[in-house]
Amino acid sequence: EAMWGALMHGCSKHGNVSMAEQVRADMDDRFDMKQAAHLASASVMLSNMYGAEQPQREMVRQTMKEKGLDVHQRAAWSEIDIFGKVHRFAAGDTYRACDEYLAIDERLKALVTHLKQEYGYEPDESVVTRPLMAFKNESKEYVVLRHSEKLALVYALLHTDKEYEIVINKNLRICNDCHTFMKLVSALEQRTLVVSDTN
Repeated sequence: EAMWGALMHGCSKHGNVSMAEQVRADMDDRFDMKQAAHLASASVMLSNMYGAEQPQREMVRQTMKEKGLDVHQRAAWSEIDIFGKVHRFAAGDTYRACDEYLAIDERLKALVTHLKQEYGYEPDESVVTRPLMAFKNESKEYVVLRHSEKLALVYALLHTDKEYEIVINKNLRICNDCHTFMKLVSALEQRTLVVSDTN
């Protein structure tokens, strides 16, 4: 199961859609519903590779629904332990329920500005695989910058000093943009960051 997941992740990372389709088809032949969570995860990765505007994405999602895999699809979240208290963040705007959301927004904006100026960072908008919400006036950059692990990191930066090792646990695989973001923030802030995902 781990090997097949790693193969799918490699296909996703390198943008090899045809190989991802083959890997996903092979998983269908080898796995049964006991491994439904792995099949669902692979289907979501393949769907995400197609992007928000592709009809193939909808075909993958429809197949997931027909096979009952959609119920095994998990929402992304990241947890961080700060001085013995666990804080959980989901992707998107849910962090705005937190009293400190303005401080998180300001710190995130400042970080991104510094990363762009000092390292040439540009958020990888190709990782946005869902349609944007027009009523929220979302941009792809806005969505990418509100991945759960980024929010957890910013929260940790607000609440810890430089000697504190920041450890983030992610329940799904970290995307390429978040991987780059973590490396650059670690260098910029001179902080030790550990991100554990399902890889």
